Amino acid sequence: MDLENLSVRLRQRSPWEAIDLGFAMAREWWRDLYGVWLAILIPLAIVACVLLPPLWAGALVWWLKPALDRIVLHVLASAVFGSRPGWKETLRAYPRYARNGLIGSLLWRRLSLIRSFTLPVRQLENPRGRAGRIRIAQLQRRVRSQAVWLTVICLHFEGVVLISFIGLYVLLVPGGEETIQSAFSWLEHLDESQRSHLSTGLYIAAIALIEPLYVAAGFALYLNRRTALEGWDLEVQLRSIAQQAEQKSATSSAAVAPVVTLLIALCTAAVLFAATPESAHAQTPPAPSPVQEQIKEVLKQPVFGRYERQTYIESLHPEPKTERPRANLKGISAVMEALAKGVRVLAWAALAVALSAALYWLLRHLRFSRDPRPARQAMPDMLFGLDVRPETLPADVVAAAMAQIARGELVAALSLLYRGALVSLLHRDGIELASGDTEADCLNKVKPRVDGATHGYFARLVTSWQAAAYAHRVPARAEVEALVSQWQGTFGTASPS
Repeated sequence: MDLENLSVRLRQRSPWEAIDLGFAMAREWWRDLYGVWLAILIPLAIVACVLLPPLWAGALVWWLKPALDRIVLHVLASAVFGSRPGWKETLRAYPRYARNGLIGSLLWRRLSLIRSFTLPVRQLENPRGRAGRIRIAQLQRRVRSQAVWLTVICLHFEGVVLISFIGLYVLLVPGGEETIQSAFSWLEHLDESQRSHLSTGLYIAAIALIEPLYVAAGFALYLNRRTALEGWDLEVQLRSIAQQAEQKSATSSAAVAPVVTLLIALCTAAVLFAATPESAHAQTPPAPSPVQEQIKEVLKQPVFGRYERQTYIESLHPEPKTERPRANLKGISAVMEALAKGVRVLAWAALAVALSAALYWLLRHLRFSRDPRPARQAMPDMLFGLDVRPETLPADVVAAAMAQIARGELVAALSLLYRGALVSLLHRDGIELASGDTEADCLNKVKPRVDGATHGYFARLVTSWQAAAYAHRVPARAEVEALVSQWQGTFGTASPS
């Protein structure tokens, strides 16, 4: 950034003064600013209203404001730093100055309340990633609240402008019979489509008027923050002092010859006066010599200082100051005191409600150490007509099941595997099964408590047992042997206790 060609005077301002400077910049360069802004916004709004429903068109224009703000900022920054590009140059260079942070500003940072302040950081300094976040965090200290309030205020200004257009209609109605109460009655004579198009058009017009002011104020707030952090105002002043010193050195070198002439003239006059003192007292004062005139001309130069005359006008008969009677503020004081009491009562009431809500939440959600824990449900002895006591199982479930298969007792083998699985789920995994549960309830309770392989095997075992016990469809011997071979790896830790 070239500080030598600045078009604004940099000094440390308060954040609100900086925002006012941004509004002043927008007023100063309004032709360049609003020219390129409207040249883009108006065609975009027309195309959106033609291709989309009115409300969607207004939402699209609102969503694209961060992308359009980059054009406004480019015009402002160029004007501040000494060059004012045309609208063709501004649009042609758009991909170069607008690409940093554009996607984020349209997606996850679209609702940021400080986007007018962070936009110059990303567009002018071009930081990326973590460096950009650190830079923004550094700059937004002490001005974040003002940047947020700027967004809120400009949002309300858009609403004020929107209502002002309605008020303009009221003022232009012939006859003067229209009132504020009937200002919106004209909308009743329009159909739904016309009302939607008109509302969208008025909203886009409000955006067109306020958005450049919003961007300019955020840019001025950014300039003021960098001035405070980096001493831009001191740098500009030091450069100005250096330039003045160079000019003074050139002026003093040009004034060397008259000074030398003055010194020679003074020495000559002193010698002549010492040689003839009597004649000097006897003669009348001579007319000013050319040397004296030259001395006066030399003393008038800026290097020897300047002479200034000031004139003041004062009245010869000043009127005596009379003290103005003090206004009676007793009524206002009484009103303010009543308001203060009302606010105090509301504050105490809100505090009482908050404390009551907090106490209620504590009583509902916190458990005290003395509260008895709920007793664990007793283990059932029978499930689905099967004895699931651990002591009823053989020591080696797999060997017993293989022996039953060898004797051709496939249903008994399935029953033994099923009972062993239930005992393992109850005592090893701690799954609470009730005597009134069905096979489907059992599967639902087991699924979130075991891994996928265990649940899959248990589901196959339940399905085979149901087919054999209820439908009298005994699975093939190979299928039962496969279930037996996999039982040890799944429920092998189950043993009578």
